[in-house]
Amino acid sequence: LLLALPGPQTQRVVKVRVEDGHVDLGGQLETSEQVAQAAQVVKTIHGVRGLTVNLIAQDAVQTQVEAMIAPVAREQQVGPGSVRVQCEHGIVYLEGAVPTKAARAALERTALAAPGVRVVVNNLAVGDEPPPSRANGTGPLVRNR
Repeated sequence: LLLALPGPQTQRVVKVRVEDGHVDLGGQLETSEQVAQAAQVVKTIHGVRGLTVNLIAQDAVQTQVEAMIAPVAREQQVGPGSVRVQCEHGIVYLEGAVPTKAARAALERTALAAPGVRVVVNNLAVGDEPPPSRANGTGPLVRNR
C-alpha cells in the first residue's frame, strides 16, 4: 500500500493503518496537493472499502492558526495586525505585541491547539515590555504539544 503513494518522501512520512479493508492515512505532508494526491491514489486500490484521511498539509497550518487566533485576539482586545504568525515544520512563531499577559497566554494556548502544530515559540511582547527573547537574558517561551 505504501508503494502506491506518490513519491518516496510521501511514502516515508505517511502512516498507514489498514483494518478490514478500511485505510487510515495519518501524518504531515508539505502541500494540500500532496494530501489530495495520496487520498486519490488509495481510493484506486482494489479492496479498499473505506478511507479516513488524517493528513495535515503544512502549507495550511499557518492559515489555520491565524483563523483560530483571530477571535481570541478580538476577545483579548488585541489590535488588528498586532500579532504575526509564521509556521515551519509544525513550529509556530508568534510575533508582535499584546496588551496583557492573559492575552499572550490565550493566544499561545489557541495556537498550540491547532492541528499540525507541534511547538509554539511565543515571542509576543506584553505592553511596553520587550519580547521574552530579549528580556533579562531569558529565551522565548516555548510550549511543546
